Amino acid sequence: MSHGDKGLTAGWREMHRTCAPTWNLNKVILKFVFEKVEESNCAENHHQRYGNWYSAKLLAFLPEGEDAAEEEDSYLLEEDDVPSATIATDTELISEAGGHLPVFLTEPVDSFVVKNKPATLHCKAAHALQIYFRCNDARAEESQQQDFVDPHTGTRIVDCELNVTRDHIEEYFGRDKFKCECIAWSGSGQIKSQPATVDVAYLKKQFESPPYSVSVEAGQSTELRCLPPVGVPPPRVYWLRNNVPVDTESDTLLVSSEGHLLVGQAKLSHQANYTCVAENIAAKRLSEPVSLTVYVKGGWSAWSAWSECHSRCAKGGQKRTRTCTNPAPMNGGQPCMGPSQQKMDCNIACPGKCPANSLPPGTENEIFKEASRFLKVDAKHAPISGSAS
Repeated sequence: MSHGDKGLTAGWREMHRTCAPTWNLNKVILKFVFEKVEESNCAENHHQRYGNWYSAKLLAFLPEGEDAAEEEDSYLLEEDDVPSATIATDTELISEAGGHLPVFLTEPVDSFVVKNKPATLHCKAAHALQIYFRCNDARAEESQQQDFVDPHTGTRIVDCELNVTRDHIEEYFGRDKFKCECIAWSGSGQIKSQPATVDVAYLKKQFESPPYSVSVEAGQSTELRCLPPVGVPPPRVYWLRNNVPVDTESDTLLVSSEGHLLVGQAKLSHQANYTCVAENIAAKRLSEPVSLTVYVKGGWSAWSAWSECHSRCAKGGQKRTRTCTNPAPMNGGQPCMGPSQQKMDCNIACPGKCPANSLPPGTENEIFKEASRFLKVDAKHAPISGSAS
């Protein structure tokens, strides 16, 4: 049995005799006074021993050898000297006196007053005789404390909560935000929790930058810009498509950290009315609906085959066509540029006639030369008129 355990045992024995024990724990004296109270008036801090209810009060803890009659508040830690503690390492906080320092099981977190509903801060500690909140360096008298003993471990658990109203915050004129921390106290010392800020939640009505309608060509990228209203805490931004929340997991749409709706590759299925929504714990704001139009530029089909000549002989014509259907223009997309048909002349020889332009290039000159030569030869051998036979 350790020296501290022996001291505890001796203290309990002395309590049975005198109801005013003094325990010696590792050279530290703990002095308690147990007062008998009526069972009907027993408080949660009272302890039952052998059928009677007693109220235990720690008078002081003194280094061994000093006068135990010192004033009971002389050895309490000043609040500014209270060490900070975190839940992760509190189990290792053992005082030099051999007893446990309090251990935080729950620490307060940043909270908000919503309209007329106060913010509630929670704090829970083990091995503590008392816990309370301190806000802006002043003890909050409105702290409400409850305590119980864990039936499995026998550890004393103390729970405390504090309601902070809008008036508390508006009446505070400090430079920093309204801040509270939890102080846990035991006979071995005090610790303080992490600080928690408390603010009034709100969300303004006007968007910093509302969205506007956009047209985009199919297959191209675009965005619908939206900067939400100013609010505390900062609002979450999401989008509605035809009044239904956009599923960014399956619609190939993304919402940027600023709140803009990003369209990586526009599809016809993306065309709809969109609404930007900003929401926090105080309110929800909806922008005016805007349209996202996905248009398609027109494209030509392939040329058809040439038609037959429309004339039986001599000069005729034939044509071919194409259509603006590959794809057809949609939603205001640009129509196809250029002609939709082409024409050309065609020649079919009529019976007994040489169709115009039916001779190869240069052939006419060759025929003319040959005819001229023939005529010259024929003239040389022809008889001269009036000559003797």
